[in-house]
Amino acid sequence: MTTYSVHLPAEATPGSTAGLDRAVLVKDGFHWLALFFPLLWLLFNRLWWALLAFVVLTVGVVLTGRAAGISDQILAVLDILIGLFVAISASDLKAWGLARRGYTIVDVVTGSSRDEAERRFFDRWLERAPLAPAPSRPSATRPTHDPRPQPQVLGLFPDPGAAR
Repeated sequence: MTTYSVHLPAEATPGSTAGLDRAVLVKDGFHWLALFFPLLWLLFNRLWWALLAFVVLTVGVVLTGRAAGISDQILAVLDILIGLFVAISASDLKAWGLARRGYTIVDVVTGSSRDEAERRFFDRWLERAPLAPAPSRPSATRPTHDPRPQPQVLGLFPDPGAAR
């Protein structure tokens, strides 16, 4: 099973179909194309800042290595290591790029294929109903402020009365 993070535009609300046509699923894991063609992968995914950092880092390593007299084989290994870094962090870079474009991560789904994961997400998303609005005035049966001092509780239950 492959894990995908689901990113939606800000106007998408649970239970509605608004924005679902622009849903983006980002595969979590290693990206082989980003290993062999990191420059093209960054261009294709419109990750301009990451592309700029990749070019600056690669050119910097080559120029510094040549100035220091490092052999071409070692420079090639360093270039492969930079590509390996891009391939390992490709899903994070893609999620970061989507966040910069106004998308938010709304769910994480798994599936044996991308279509199955997308179907699972749509099923979950559409059965969620929006939350009911909060009441505008406090209830008369429950006091709004408890005058008794509350003891400090450490651990998983910060409200002593909530576990009853």
